[in-house]
Amino acid sequence: MWILCTQCTFSGGSPTLLFLLMTWTVLWDIVWNFQCPPCHRLHCSPRRASKLQCKGGVTTGVCGCCPVCAKQEGEECGGHYAYRGKCDRNLDCVLTTTTSAVISSTHTLQTEPVGICKKMTKKPARGHQADATFVEFCRPPCTAEFCSHHPRALCSASEVVEVINECQGRCQHTSCSACSFQHVPNCPKCRKNDFRCIKKFGKCIRKQACSVRKKTCKFSFKQVANQTSGKFLCKLPGCL
Repeated sequence: MWILCTQCTFSGGSPTLLFLLMTWTVLWDIVWNFQCPPCHRLHCSPRRASKLQCKGGVTTGVCGCCPVCAKQEGEECGGHYAYRGKCDRNLDCVLTTTTSAVISSTHTLQTEPVGICKKMTKKPARGHQADATFVEFCRPPCTAEFCSHHPRALCSASEVVEVINECQGRCQHTSCSACSFQHVPNCPKCRKNDFRCIKKFGKCIRKQACSVRKKTCKFSFKQVANQTSGKFLCKLPGCL
């Protein structure tokens, strides 16, 4: 615990100098021990890169989750976790010569270098450069186990979606409430253009389909642990 004494001095310094040193030390400790949570726990504003009005490309923020505008030529970049930003493509984050924060003429605290975005040289670009393309992060996968613990959560149904909706991108986001186990009917397989077989297949599907009126489609995530048959599938909202 830090105790501030307004009458204290050190090395011939002033109380103000002591306060600044203590403040920088505490802030440094916070930054040094900073850890990013999983991306699905972060609230990004905006969440979609398409809503940004960037002069150049799009990259990710401090934790590599939320979309942000890439820094342009002459703008600051770098710092801890690239908190000053990442340079756009074809730009290099050229670090400044100083790598310390000056508190007084005799006291400094080491910090992560901050740089300026400049046009790339022939050498490969150093760190803190924007991603070639921004890849939208996905919510946790829609699985029976995940949805049983989080029945109202948002999830990525890319592996269990009934019908792919292009407007939902690669993540195919939906809600666990739209997911359920569905019985896979044992219906005949058909050769190409075998219309007689296809008709039998249609009758089989219709016969084995659940009836909403009789509530045989009702599903409870509490039953997941005991579910041994059927396929876990999710529905997606329509596109706008």
